[in-house]
Amino acid sequence: MKNAMSRILLRMAGACTLFLAVFQAVISFSPSWSLYFGAPKELTAKPELLLAAGLGVAVLLVACGVYALSGGGVLRSLPLLKWVLFGTGSIFVLRGLMVVPVILIASGWVQSTREVPPTGLASSITSLAVGLLYLAGAWLGRAESSK
Repeated sequence: MKNAMSRILLRMAGACTLFLAVFQAVISFSPSWSLYFGAPKELTAKPELLLAAGLGVAVLLVACGVYALSGGGVLRSLPLLKWVLFGTGSIFVLRGLMVVPVILIASGWVQSTREVPPTGLASSITSLAVGLLYLAGAWLGRAESSK
């Protein structure tokens, strides 16, 4: 049972991550879209740098997605699989924890001189959810890899 649930969670994490990779690559071609989704103005002012950074992030997301699919049994087992899954999940969760200050600022409990981007809450919740998929899938699958 744990094995099946682990595979489902990691397949979901992989699918979400690959979707995020495609999304990241697409918005990298548009400075206005990138700005809307929270890219710094300094980066969007240089389209070639924006494209390079965006595509670089997209490649990293594809690599993480491939590892999740490997953990989900879709692809063959990759080296350092357990470490990469826990590391990726931890990074996504840490990014997702930005939801706390976003909520505090948006609710007015904390004052800030910086405006919260309209997509800040959505991206934080998405990161948190994807990170939890990685961590739960890796945790449930940990016993399988030690056999």
